[in-house]
Amino acid sequence: MRRPARLPASLVPILSLAAVLSVAQRPVAAEQLFRYDFDSGTTNPSSVVSGVTASPITAQNLSTTIFANVYQTSNYGSTFDSSKYFEFTATAASGKALDLTSLRFTPETPSQANALTAYVRSSVDSFVSTIYTRNIPSNSFFFNETIDLTGAAYQDLATITFRFYGTSPSTSSILYYDAVNLNGSVVNAVPEPSTYAMALAGLACGGFSTWRRRKRA
Repeated sequence: MRRPARLPASLVPILSLAAVLSVAQRPVAAEQLFRYDFDSGTTNPSSVVSGVTASPITAQNLSTTIFANVYQTSNYGSTFDSSKYFEFTATAASGKALDLTSLRFTPETPSQANALTAYVRSSVDSFVSTIYTRNIPSNSFFFNETIDLTGAAYQDLATITFRFYGTSPSTSSILYYDAVNLNGSVVNAVPEPSTYAMALAGLACGGFSTWRRRKRA
C-alpha cells in the first residue's frame, strides 16, 4: 500500500499563513453598533457593542438642547451651510474594522410653522457628497429614515464620522431627532496588500533556502 505523499516542510508556513488570511475578515458581531436615544438627557451613546467606540454627539454653529428625550437643533440658514451641523464618530478597536449596513434616525418637526430640509454627509469622501436629503414638512412626527451603507465605501473602516445638516426659512425653526442608530458588524481588520506580499515573500525565501540546504546535504 502506497503511503500518501508528505507535504514539503518548506510549504507548511506558507499554507498556514494562507489559512490565517482566509479567515481574517470573519465577522465578530453583526448588530446595532450603538444608538443615541437621548433618554439620559445627554448626547452620549448607549448600547455600544464590544470592539467599537462612539463619541458623544457634538454640534458646530447650531443651537441645540435635549427636551423630552429628543435632540433639538436650530439656527439653520435658508441655504445649505457646511459649517452648521452636528456629528458623531465611530472608531473600531485596534485590530478591528467596521462593516456598516445602515444608519437609522427619526427627524421630526412638531409644532413648527416652517418645513425644514435635512441632509447627511460622511467622512468617507471628506463630507463632499450628500448621502441623504429629505424635506420634513411642518408639524410632522416621526419620520423613520434609513440610509443604506452596504456599499464598498462603508466596509472595512477604521473610523467614520457622520454629519447632519439642515436648511430652513427661519433660524428659529427647530428640527428634532428622536433617535439615531448605527448598524453593522465589527470584523477582524484585513492587513494591507503590501503586508501580504512581504509576509509571503519572506516565507517563500525561507522555504527556498531550506530546500537548497537539504539538496546540498
